[in-house]
Amino acid sequence: MTIFECYRNTDKVLKEAGISDSGFESRQIVRYITRLSNNEIITRYNEALSDVQVTMWKSVMEQRLSHYPLQYILGEWSFYGLNFYVGEGCLIPRADTEVLVDTAFEFLKENPKAKVLDLCAGSGCIGITIANRYKDTSVTLVEKYDVPYSYCERNIHRNPSETMTLVKADIFDYEPKEKFDLIVSNPPYISAKDMENLSEEVLNEPDSALYGGEDGLDFYRVILRRYKDCLKEGGRLAVEIGYDQCEAVTSMFSQAGFNDIKTAEDINGIKRVVYGTLTRV
Repeated sequence: MTIFECYRNTDKVLKEAGISDSGFESRQIVRYITRLSNNEIITRYNEALSDVQVTMWKSVMEQRLSHYPLQYILGEWSFYGLNFYVGEGCLIPRADTEVLVDTAFEFLKENPKAKVLDLCAGSGCIGITIANRYKDTSVTLVEKYDVPYSYCERNIHRNPSETMTLVKADIFDYEPKEKFDLIVSNPPYISAKDMENLSEEVLNEPDSALYGGEDGLDFYRVILRRYKDCLKEGGRLAVEIGYDQCEAVTSMFSQAGFNDIKTAEDINGIKRVVYGTLTRV
């Protein structure tokens, strides 16, 4: 089987299995088993795969057709132009979360030396991306669970910045020793009802990174209650939210005393981020 035949067969099988964006996934799988760049694949498309590569391809396809996440198969995923290690027990970085990073960058343009706190850091994709773009920021990443903490640690080494600090703690009782200009979080926010309707791929991800309580809002309550006082005057809090949580979370921000509360939409036009400024009277 040649490289081109491998791509064509992969695309056909994935498409027949109903996996969306089969062409994109096929390219990723071919790159993974050949260890070639996109340009190299194009120029060497007629080369035959080795027996080892064919065996690897069969294994990858078996996993993917069982709806095991492609990101876990590959062991890494791209987020905002950086590559992050991911695997079982760690939430997969998603394009939707890049909207939260955009919101942070908007703030950091005017505050490039800000102190930033990333709560529920997971793989670290948010805080690490911020620290790599704004080298003068000071970024503290907080993660409770052993597996995502270890991935976050590896990703900090992979995308280094001298201004990052990783803390192993539960945000329900963590007490920072300093105040921050910007707090960002992509917390668990899926409700009990929506947990029952997750796709087969998402069911492979850890419940601890998904489930946000009966109504999906538990972590927002904690963040607004515990971390409001960790913001400096004029500081910003920005959180990712679920597809139907904008009104509830916006109201919670208002009740907590935040001003200039705004939202940001993802590429599908869904309000994906709520953020506000803290101005104490």
